[in-house]
Amino acid sequence: MRNLVTSRAAGVARSVLYAVVTPLLEKNVMKTMATDAPVVARVIVLGFAVAMLRQIWHAGVAGWPEATLSVAIVLAPRAQRARTRQAAGGRRAGKGAREQVRRWCAVATDDGRRTTDERAVQVRRPPKRHMRIPGIDVDERIHSHVLQSPLAAARRGVMLHYDDSSRDDWAVAWFTDPRCTNGYTWLVLDDGRVVELADPGCRTPHAGPCRTRLANSVFYGIAAATNGLVPATDEQLASIVRLCAALYAHHAWPRDSVSEIRARLVGHDEEAIWTPAYTARRERWGRLGRKVDPTGQRRDGRPIVGLADITTRMLEIL
Repeated sequence: MRNLVTSRAAGVARSVLYAVVTPLLEKNVMKTMATDAPVVARVIVLGFAVAMLRQIWHAGVAGWPEATLSVAIVLAPRAQRARTRQAAGGRRAGKGAREQVRRWCAVATDDGRRTTDERAVQVRRPPKRHMRIPGIDVDERIHSHVLQSPLAAARRGVMLHYDDSSRDDWAVAWFTDPRCTNGYTWLVLDDGRVVELADPGCRTPHAGPCRTRLANSVFYGIAAATNGLVPATDEQLASIVRLCAALYAHHAWPRDSVSEIRARLVGHDEEAIWTPAYTARRERWGRLGRKVDPTGQRRDGRPIVGLADITTRMLEIL
């Protein structure tokens, strides 16, 4: 009991000492009001009021310091009352909020009873919506692993690629690797399965510097999972054709002739140009030749993904 009384007395003494010393050293009544000694603060304010009244009675208001301190003394009691009411309201609001959290956190146990788990607070967010294009059915989506940004230009066509891989599982794994800095909208595997690497409503770094400005946004990027020596399989070509046909239908792009289809269907090698970032040879800047996909580099001249073949197949189904 003696220890409790001593502790409380020490706390009161500390508050009084702080409240008394602060205005003497700081000459700041509002700082005194911020302490946890409201009664003592009122006494200090009263003392300042008496002192300032005496000063004004004998010498008048000599300058801005006296005037400012006088205004502060007048406003201090109101500020103290407002602070006290706010603190009381905050305690009530805090209690109500805790009760609400407890109600929200009530979870059902195995036997049907409800209990409270303070860790069970869940923040519900609306699900992120991705663009869905009619006619495009994908087998897997791994959007979070490929760089995506808002479109900087309207879509105006499709660019075909191959990803220079030798195995499908390695191809998919690469696009989940933190070191990967490129990406396509869709990747088509050997058996024709389609992996959506990015939201079709976003641009991906699949094209790079091209003759067409903002090519990453202008063109959807479709890649066959293969390399510059192994031609795409029939299943891959069929899936690429379905993707392209769905995109042409979705955007209502002209598609009644070879020329109309080829106006919006391009290969990466038809667009990619050299820039100073890729070569120091100035004579190459602005010229084609930076990429060879999707045609490839086979000695027999057979394309890995032939745009002529894709165009012919699209005419058959459109």
